[in-house]
Amino acid sequence: MQYRSLLSSLSRISGLRQSNHFGAIFALSLSLILSACGGGGNAVTENSLTEPGSDGIAPTLLNVSIKQSKTRNGSADGTAKLGDSITVSFEASEGLMQPEVTIGGFAADVSGKIGDWTATREMTELDMDGMVDFTISYTDISGVEGVVGSATTDESAVEYCMEGCVEPEPITLVGTWKLEGAGVGPTAGDRGWFALSRSNADDLAARPCLFDDAFVFGADGTFANQMGDDTWVEGWQGAAADGCATPVAPHDGSIAAAYVYDEDASTLTLNGQGAHLGLAKVVSGSELGSSNEAPESVTYTVLTFDGEFLSVVVEAGDGVFWSYDLVKEQPSPFAGTWRLDGAGVGPTAGDRGWFSLSRSSADDLAARPCLFDDGFVFGAGGTFANQMGDATWVEGWQGAAADGCATPVAPHDGSITASFVYDEDAGTLTLTGQGAHLGLAKVVAGSELASSAAAPASVTYTVLTFDGDFLSVVVEAGDGVFWSYDLVKDQPSPLAGTWRLDGAGVGPTAGDRGWFALNRSNADDLAARPCLFDDGFVFGADGTFANQMGDATWVEGWQGAAADGCATPVAPHDGSIAASFVYDEDAGTLTLNGQGAHLGLAKVVAGSELASSAAAPASVTYTVSTFDGDFLSVVVEAGDGVFWSYDLVKDSDTAVAAPSILEGSWVLDGAGVGPTAGDRGWFALSRSNADDLAARPCLFDDVFVFGAGGTFANQMGDTTWVEAWQGAATDGCAAPVAPHDGSIAASFVYDEDASTVTLTGQGAHLGLAKVVNDLELASPSAAPESITYTVMTIESGFLSVVVEAGDGVFWSYDFTK
Repeated sequence: MQYRSLLSSLSRISGLRQSNHFGAIFALSLSLILSACGGGGNAVTENSLTEPGSDGIAPTLLNVSIKQSKTRNGSADGTAKLGDSITVSFEASEGLMQPEVTIGGFAADVSGKIGDWTATREMTELDMDGMVDFTISYTDISGVEGVVGSATTDESAVEYCMEGCVEPEPITLVGTWKLEGAGVGPTAGDRGWFALSRSNADDLAARPCLFDDAFVFGADGTFANQMGDDTWVEGWQGAAADGCATPVAPHDGSIAAAYVYDEDASTLTLNGQGAHLGLAKVVSGSELGSSNEAPESVTYTVLTFDGEFLSVVVEAGDGVFWSYDLVKEQPSPFAGTWRLDGAGVGPTAGDRGWFSLSRSSADDLAARPCLFDDGFVFGAGGTFANQMGDATWVEGWQGAAADGCATPVAPHDGSITASFVYDEDAGTLTLTGQGAHLGLAKVVAGSELASSAAAPASVTYTVLTFDGDFLSVVVEAGDGVFWSYDLVKDQPSPLAGTWRLDGAGVGPTAGDRGWFALNRSNADDLAARPCLFDDGFVFGADGTFANQMGDATWVEGWQGAAADGCATPVAPHDGSIAASFVYDEDAGTLTLNGQGAHLGLAKVVAGSELASSAAAPASVTYTVSTFDGDFLSVVVEAGDGVFWSYDLVKDSDTAVAAPSILEGSWVLDGAGVGPTAGDRGWFALSRSNADDLAARPCLFDDVFVFGAGGTFANQMGDTTWVEAWQGAATDGCAAPVAPHDGSIAASFVYDEDASTVTLTGQGAHLGLAKVVNDLELASPSAAPESITYTVMTIESGFLSVVVEAGDGVFWSYDFTK
């Protein structure tokens, strides 16, 4: 229709929405007035036009898409739960009167103009689980109906599950990777000049210390080179000859590093001096001549990435392309902690006629409790450890006066690093590391030990049965002497996960907090001790325990602090010592083993309140008052009639826990400011704008890191965008200025219901440092302790937020993960 563009223009001028037949007539009347003012055409006296009738041309739907709330675009696998909104957006071939839309069989709210419309409806308990359907009934402004629409044009779809649908596992770099192959040639991917491959026996034998290096990508955007005691070291690093040797700084993983994967650009950047993939010498633009030449970052081009296999290339010089293939380590089916269920010896494999032990025998269990509680720990990455605690079964050949429970004797005490290899085809399980063993320490292949010093470097067991939770092995200790062991895997503890303090206190009886109390729900308590309430108490599925405190926790005078307050954790209450836990459901106790391991306050232990760090005991036992899987309440008697109690909640139910959708590293995609939320009419920046990117590269490469435990960090490298209010002579790229330099520990809380994300920690920010709630900063010292952003859109790879910096001044930012 000829007046469609005019209607659009008038709509912008007057703010009118032509949503019905009357609107069309009114717009035509206005067009006649405009004609009289010199718009061309007949004179105003020639106004005998009649009301337009049906044009006989049916409108059609050009583009139709459906999506769930807080997502930017529709997708083929969208999901929604109770309370989420579903939006259907559509574009017609011509202007429409107000369409009628149903979503899930119920009428939706429709808004829009001319040919662009949007319908939205919130899902309720009346909706049935399944794919969400819709209908679009529409008529053009001349009265001609279009064919009812019920299908998308972009294959987008949304599945509704009242309790939430299971989303597909994302393809992610997170995990541990090992080198599969490497090489160099004159073009990307070519390895004609030099090549290495794990599948080549000679290469593997020549460089075992290279092929066992681990490249670890963290969920929070961190990166680490893990090399153990040796890696491949070359002459440029100071080695007398190329070969396996102690890693050389900074290519030893000693410097904190991070990574940014840009899927669109197909690049993977490692930030942190010495961080690298493959060979340490190869960086962007050169091959290093000395260790001190290592750059602050290296960028690799990603050729292939499918979640399990990664192939990258880096141009080390003009026409010199190094490429690396890496594979992600898969957890071993052995991974976990195993315990002895039975043992014995006989003249044939599996026979136990000469001697046998069984956990199910009360007498055996009573006679050797220190043997049946030993842990045989198989790590996901091929590590192995004997965990025995303070006592295990020790015999005369180890120097004991009599066989019995006693302190473990080296090397059968787990003190030597060990590993394992399971060869399914051969049916063998080999433990490598002097002293590493299953069952009884004395039994090895070919003999029974007569002294600790005779322990071999490895022991190989024949696997009789293995089903994931039960393992039966046999080892021939001599001609016709077969020892066999049955082991069962510990099932993940119901405590497994990260817990945080919800409340604490002390009183004269268990559970009473009349003398002193703290509570997360008390704003004053939370403000006074944020560094205590964000501590993580991490119970591993394998029985390990860790105190995770970050840069600060609550430190008191007895630990050497000048005054009680937030400060750097003090050893051994800093999580630096390996620890484990034992939950005895029948006894109602929870024991933490490892000096310094604790729940709640570090000073409180069984029988006393510590006066010095050195007085920390090797273990602390708490009485469990309540435990339901997500809430834990414990008490410890620190003295006669002095009962400390702690309430803890598991991360999944803790406000500071990170929802997986935010976890990771984000970079700025666009920013701007305008008079309403989302409007950027006054000023705008975009990564896709070459001029913006060239003018502010130091802003667009800043990384905003949301950690898995609720931590937050601004990572800026050597430069970021600095402005005059921060003391700069002119606005531009320069060294970050405190506190907007990421130097202060920070955290975040994402409130899905309120659609807000709050950053706590002076200087923590998204986008531009100057913009905070209700104002734009005039000096760095004015930075508030927290900033709250309104979340406009959030999905797995895109985040859009807005903050009102003053009355009618709305800054908005888009980020990509």
